[in-house]
Amino acid sequence: MAAVAALSVTAAACSAPGASGGAGKGRAASSAVVGIAYEPDTLSPLLGYGKDGNSKIFDGLLTRDADMELKPALAAALPKVSADGRTYTYKLRDGVRFSDGKPFSAKDVVFTYETILDKKTNNASKTELDAVDTVEAKGDDTVVFRLKYPYAPFAERTVLPIAPEHIAGKRDVNTGDFTTKPVGTGPYTLVKWSKGEKLTFKANPRYWGGEPKVRNFTMAIIKDDDVRATRLRSGDLDGAVLPPDLAATFKSDGDKKTYAARTFDYRVVTLPTGNKVAGDTAVRRALDIGVDRKAMVDSILYGAGKEAYGPVPIDSPWFTEGAERTHDLAAAERIADRVAVMYASRIVELADASGFFGSPGPRHPYARGLLGALPEREFTPIPGMPPELGALPAGCAFAARCDRATGICGTRPALADGVACHHPATVELEAPHA
Repeated sequence: MAAVAALSVTAAACSAPGASGGAGKGRAASSAVVGIAYEPDTLSPLLGYGKDGNSKIFDGLLTRDADMELKPALAAALPKVSADGRTYTYKLRDGVRFSDGKPFSAKDVVFTYETILDKKTNNASKTELDAVDTVEAKGDDTVVFRLKYPYAPFAERTVLPIAPEHIAGKRDVNTGDFTTKPVGTGPYTLVKWSKGEKLTFKANPRYWGGEPKVRNFTMAIIKDDDVRATRLRSGDLDGAVLPPDLAATFKSDGDKKTYAARTFDYRVVTLPTGNKVAGDTAVRRALDIGVDRKAMVDSILYGAGKEAYGPVPIDSPWFTEGAERTHDLAAAERIADRVAVMYASRIVELADASGFFGSPGPRHPYARGLLGALPEREFTPIPGMPPELGALPAGCAFAARCDRATGICGTRPALADGVACHHPATVELEAPHA
C-alpha cells in the first residue's frame, strides 16, 4: 500500500517574518512548532535517517517536488543513464557547503554510499542499494554509479541524504556522536534533541537554496494521534501530521489549512523466501492476487493511498507498465492447489485449496481466523500477538489465544491428517469449547 499523510497547520504558522497574524500561542511568524508521531532512532543518514528524502538537516542528490516528481538537489540535474540502464552519472551543484562551512564534493557522496554498504554499518535499509556495484568520484563535481543489473527505481534511491566525510568519517559509524550531532547541507541545523520530547532546529544561513523564512522550527514528538489533534486545536501547535480521518475534522476551521501530502510511504508484508512453504512460487502468486489491495487502502488508510505492486509508485515514470496484478480469489484458488498455514514459524495446517477456501474450510482455529481476514469475509480479531520465535511454549503456540484450548494444549500437537491441533474443527465447524 502507498499511504498519504495529512498536515493541518495554522494559517500564519509559516508566514514570512513580519507578516500580520501570529502563530500558535503568540509565537513569532518566523517560528513553527509541528507535532509528529515518530521519533527517529538516529540522526545519521549512514544509519538510515531521512533515507526517503524527508530530512531537514541533509540533502540527497535528488529530492521530490510537491507532486512527488524527482528534481535535482545536490545534483545539478537529473542523472544521465546509460542505454543498458546500469550506469548513472550525476553532475553536482556548484558552491554547496555543509553547515560548518566546509565545501561539499563528490567524495562525500562516495563516502556516504560506500559506508552504508559496508557490512559493519548497522543500516537496516542497506538492501535498498543491493543493485550498486561501485560508486566513483570523477573529480570534485561528478559521481558515477555502476549497477550490477538494471534497476529502474535507482534514481529514486538517490534522495538518500549525503553525510560529510570530514566529520562522519572520523567517528564510529554506529556509536559515534554524529548520530546525535549531525552536520549536513540542508535548510536547517540541529539546535537540540530532547529525546522523547522534541527536536529543535534553526535556519541554515549557508543553505544553497536560500535561508528559510521559518527561522526556528521545532518537531514536537507526540505519539498519540488524538493528543496531537487536541494540541493543534488549542493553539499549542502550529501544525501536526495527522491521519486522514483526524485531519478531515480541521477542514471547516477557518484558522487552519489542511494539506493532503503525497508520500513515498510504502507498506508491505514480506514472507521468507527460504521457507519451504512461503518460498514456493505458487503459494506466493496465490497470495499476491488473493489480497485485495484496494480494500486494504480503503479500510486501513481511510482511502488515503493507492494500491502498490512494488517499491515504485504506480504513477512514477520509473514504474514498469503491466506490473499491476488484479485481485482474483478464484484464480488464487486455482494457483494454490495446496495451502499451508503457519503460526509462530510452525505449520499448523496443510490442505487442498478447494477444501480450504470452500468446504469443509480450515480446521485449525488460527487458520479459520486467518481466512476470515480475507476481503468479503467476516473477521473477528484474535487478541494478543504471536509469541517471539525464541520464546515458543513447549505445547501449542496458539493455545494462549485460542477459545478452544484445554489442559491437553500444554503438549505440542503433531501434524496429523493435515492439521496440528488438539481440537481441530470437523466437517461441520464446532462451537467453541466451554
